[in-house]
Parts: sequence; C-alpha cells; structure tokens
Amino acid sequence: MTARHVLRRTLLQIVPACWLGPAIAATSMVPVSAPPPPVLLRDRLQIGVATHYGMRGESIKTFNAMADMGVDGLRDEAYWDHVESPPGTLNIPKQVATWYELAKRSSLQPLLLLSYTHPAYQNGARPTTAAGRDGFVRYAAFVARALPGVRQFQIWNEWELVSKFGEPGLAENYLSLVREVAPVLRAERPSALVLPAGVHRAGFFNGYLESLLRGGLLGMVDGVALHTYRFSEPDPSPEAWYAEMRRLGDRIAVWDPLRGPSAALYVTEMGFPSHRGRHGVTPALQADYLERCLLLALLVPRLRGFWWYGLRDKGYVPWESEHHYGLLEPDGTSKPSSLRLKVLLERLRGVSRVELISQQADCWAVQLEMADGSVWLAQWSPAADRSGAVTHTELGPRPAWSLLRAPRPFKGAKR
Repeated sequence: MTARHVLRRTLLQIVPACWLGPAIAATSMVPVSAPPPPVLLRDRLQIGVATHYGMRGESIKTFNAMADMGVDGLRDEAYWDHVESPPGTLNIPKQVATWYELAKRSSLQPLLLLSYTHPAYQNGARPTTAAGRDGFVRYAAFVARALPGVRQFQIWNEWELVSKFGEPGLAENYLSLVREVAPVLRAERPSALVLPAGVHRAGFFNGYLESLLRGGLLGMVDGVALHTYRFSEPDPSPEAWYAEMRRLGDRIAVWDPLRGPSAALYVTEMGFPSHRGRHGVTPALQADYLERCLLLALLVPRLRGFWWYGLRDKGYVPWESEHHYGLLEPDGTSKPSSLRLKVLLERLRGVSRVELISQQADCWAVQLEMADGSVWLAQWSPAADRSGAVTHTELGPRPAWSLLRAPRPFKGAKR
C-alpha cells in the first residue's frame, strides 16, 4: 500500500471523501464558485424566532419552549389599532405586556414590529398623509416609552404589498413615514437598533428595494431588512439562498454607493413550510434546511440578524402552507426543526471563525473553529434534498458533523 493510500484511508476515517478535494476524492466536481475568505466572528450573528404573541395569534404556553431552544430573541408586534384603542387613547395591550415581561425574564431581546393601519386614520389605509403619519408617530413614541426594555424596532412590515384596497405601497410614501418615525424612536431610545420594514423577496427584483436605497433609506435607519422566502423557486435550497444573499449584498452596494457597501443586513423573516403538496417540504427536510441556512448565514457578509419564521404551526390542514411554518406543532410539541435548532445553537455559541471550504454540487462543507481550540466540520449534499438518495460521498441533506481537532485541555489539568 502506497503512502498516498495510507493518507487517504486515515483521512477518510475522519471525514467523507468529498471534503478532501479533487486530488484524493473518489469523484470530484467543479465548485460553483471560489469559496469566500474565512469569517472571523467578532460580532456574533443574532438569531431569533418570529412569533405572534402580540396579535393574539400564539399561546403564551409556548414561550418556555422557545426560550429553551437557546435563541437570542423574538420578533413580535404591538399593533397600532391594538395600542390606540379606543381612538385617541394609548395603552399597552395585555397580550403585549405579557410577552414583553416574559422576554425580559428570559433575557430574550425583542425586535418590536410597529404596524399596521388604524381604522380611525385614512379609513384604515396606510399612513401616507400628514395626519396619518402624525398618528403613527404618536403611537410609535408611546410604545417605545412604555416598553423601555425594547432595544430593537422595526417600522412596518412588507409595506410594498398590495393592501386590502388593492393598492401597493409606494417607496416614496414609506420613506416619508420613516423620515418622521425614526428620529422619534431615537429620541426615546438613543441606543436602539431601528430597522425598516422587511422587504418581500419580490421587491428585490422589481425596483422597490432599489428605490428605497436610492431614496436615502440607509441615512435614516440602521440596515436593510429582508424577507427571503424562496420555497416556490425551482431551486429553493439554502445554498441558492446563500448565493442570492451574496448577490443582493453586491446590488445594495450599487444602489447606495455611499452607505450600501457597509450596510448591515437583517433577515427578519425566513422559513420553509412543511405542508403536503406543491412547494412543501417534509418536517425532516425543514429541519435540514434550517440547519444549513444558519450555517451559511454565518458566511453572508454584513448579515447581523436572522429571525426564523415561525415558532408554532397555525393549524392542522395538511395542504395549507400557512399552517406549517413552525418549529412546534399546533399543540406546542417539538418538530424536528426545533430539536435541531437547539443543538445547533449550543454549538454555535463557541464559534470564533467559520469558513466555507467546499461548494461541490453534491457536497457543501463548512469548517468552524471554536473558542476552545476545537475544529468542527459540517458537510451535506444538496443533491439528496428531493430524492433522499445517498450520493457517492455518502452524504444526505442533513449536515454530518466531524470533530477534526479536540478542545484544548484546561490550564492546570493533570497530564
């Protein structure tokens, strides 16, 4: 047996052949693109879950389950028409006060969503007049004042979508709203993170996001908020998501040459529904996609926050996609994705450096260096997503983890 064969056998005992590259792998493929440089995680990516306690759409009994997953925070709401009820009177609704106190008790950072319309202003249309904006500003200032533990705000949600009146939200009207709301939030909470409305993925390509950025959005807020669902695309995979995020970052730099190149990105909604039928994934593949998305999110330049949508399935209708985004079943029991998220977050807490070292068509590999000196390798095969087949690399859609280097011993440990 040659020295090369000995080396190959030794390495294969540690990791599957796909990671070893074309020099010694059984079959090699051309990478999709050159791997990006390693990322030093000096600023850790914030990872949260989108919830609906504020709209009375979530049982508070699920809060402990979410906190147990190890996420950094939640994204929830205090809706305008709930806060200003009756018109002219501002109060924090009981359901908002409840989730807010639970978040503080669990040390979870809320990203507070400020939206939507109010029937007493502009007949329930978006606040696009001076009177409508004034009403929204009063509501936003009150919420910030009444909930001092909130350090992150988001102004509206998917403004560009067609309203119940059949009208899309225009970029110029949204910029006018942010121009008035953002300074008020900063006055109430000078150190707060102020984000714009999450832009639906269609807005990435139809000129809407470009109009916001060319109109000066980044001069008023602290980053770009994105809703990056792509489950209806021909390639819905996390790997396609990652490639699109990198391209989008490049476009943002072009649309705002002054602030865009350094703009922070926040994915305030991302997920995959596990319903039966068109565009649905199995609960197992939903968990695989979650794990792969988060691993790749660590590598997206300037990505500072990622909120998975959502916490709990809304119903049991098998073919209804809106019923099956959750990490939990409707009764609060765990789905595979919630169990996987907990394990993954426990590992990611110690990451100090991450590198994408393979983008082969049937093998992606991410190497993570940990603060304790250990090195882990996560590998998976996007080619196995739909068929469930095992590729020549013996990888499936679920990331397989290998310990490449053991942790450093504690100082003073006995030899």
